[in-house]
Order: sequence, then structure tokens, then C-alpha cells
Amino acid sequence: EIGDMDPADARRAYLNVTQHRLTEEPSPISVEDWGRLVDTDSEPTGRLVYGLAVSVDRQHASIGVAAPSTKGGLHVELVAAGAGTGWVVESLVGILARHGGAAVAVDPGSPAGSLVGELERALAPLGVELIKMGARDHAAACGALVDRVSPPDGQVPGVRHIGQVPVND
Repeated sequence: EIGDMDPADARRAYLNVTQHRLTEEPSPISVEDWGRLVDTDSEPTGRLVYGLAVSVDRQHASIGVAAPSTKGGLHVELVAAGAGTGWVVESLVGILARHGGAAVAVDPGSPAGSLVGELERALAPLGVELIKMGARDHAAACGALVDRVSPPDGQVPGVRHIGQVPVND
């Protein structure tokens, strides 16, 4: 059925990707605002929470961290990224062994959801909480990030990052 469809219609119908998402859609976070938040001295501290993302085509995955910054506010950072998904759980366990962590967040309804069972088995012995986020949780977290990065005039941004090229791009 997909083979008989126009590619844009197939992406919309089966992947929930509309045409405007495939073009230059403006980001809710401006390049200027994001650039002002670079703080190469910031480090995550306290309650480290990791998040997993897997691309729809399952060709790429990434692990990020969000935690209080040693400089105040929230520190966000890309911790690992790579091809496919086979490396994710083992890499995450290694990251947790080296740096600690309180929780790992994943959306079971997303492409990363296929890793939930393996994550549960790997995290339980470490005493690390697996937070299963739904679409509403994800939307709220994205909104909170935008609010912290681009607050109303007069308010201080509440996010710091170290200026990583893949994240900046």
C-alpha cells in the first residue's frame, strides 16, 4: 500500500510526518537564544536524569542528560549518539556506572519503546528508576525546555549547555 502512495502522503499517513516538518520549519528555540546559553564550565550535578531517543527509521539513537548545573539552572547535554540501537542499553549502563544517575526517561510509545524491557532488566539491579513518559509528558517537557531557554523579557534563562555541535545544529 505504501509503495503505491505518493511519498509525502505515505510519510503523513504512516509516520505522522507532515510536509512542513520536512522543510525549514522554524524552531521554537531561536539560534540566538540557544547560543547565549553556552557555558563550557557547566557540569551536571545532583539528580542526573537521562533520556533516550531513537529515530523513526531506527538508524540513529541518542542519550542525553538533564540535571542541575554546577553553575545554577538546568544543565542539558548530549552524552552519546550512534547508529542503530544495539549499543544503547550497554552504553547507558556504562554511563551510569561511571557517572551515576537517578533515572532514565523513555517514551514506550516512541521508537525507543522497543528498549523498555531490556532497560527494565538492566536498570533494576542498579537501583535506577525507569520513567515511562507518555506523549503528554513529552510535550510538557519540551514546553518547559522552551520556557527555560527563551523566558519572557526580564527573566533569566534557566538552561546551560556546553555548546556541542550536534545539538547546536
